[in-house]
Amino acid sequence: MKLLRILINLTGLAVLIIASYIWIFFSSGTDVKYQSSDYGWADSEMLWKGRDFDSIVFYFHLYKEKCHKPNVVLQRLTDRPNWFEPEHWFNNYRDPKWQVPLAKGDENTNLGYYPRAFTKHCYNSSSSQELIEKVEKQSNDFVRRLSQNT
Repeated sequence: MKLLRILINLTGLAVLIIASYIWIFFSSGTDVKYQSSDYGWADSEMLWKGRDFDSIVFYFHLYKEKCHKPNVVLQRLTDRPNWFEPEHWFNNYRDPKWQVPLAKGDENTNLGYYPRAFTKHCYNSSSSQELIEKVEKQSNDFVRRLSQNT
């Protein structure tokens, strides 16, 4: 009977260790929502789909160029998770995404995506290859500057 209890406890411990490793190695951190400072654009990370901070920065700079908004600033809508939430433990708060200033959203941007697809908006217009190359350079420079500030 004592041996059975020991085996049950060891099995439980093994399951806990395996679950912890799975969580650590397959968790990608917190999905963060962003907006433009003029509330004209918003987007969200979906890390499990590969939509990360670099993608968000690209689309933000695309919005700035397509809508002729050179002075808008990228803002973060998602606050850092509380320390007692497991989600908190798998974030690197030195990552550039956490260096973006926190702000409050409005009724359009709080959802984490704006403008809606297929609505008439400057962001939803087509993009030339030259514009895409320009925006890629701008977004890479932006992320590089944020990385240097950490």
